[in-house]
Amino acid sequence: LLGVGLYHFISYSDNGCQVVIWVRTSEAGKKIGAYLLKKLTLFAIYEKKFRFVELLIDQSNLVARLN
Repeated sequence: LLGVGLYHFISYSDNGCQVVIWVRTSEAGKKIGAYLLKKLTLFAIYEKKFRFVELLIDQSNLVARLN
């Protein structure tokens, strides 16, 4: 298992979703998170017809904060 990505509905709006991504520490820096983010965002907007995607980034995740 290299990583996991999913989206789920948010409670404050029927128009958006939240994307959650986890990547194994040993796989960091291989752009797996960026790939999952792109695929999940496109799926949420074009297939599921959400109007926006929310992504929360852990403050301790320096790589995600810089990208």
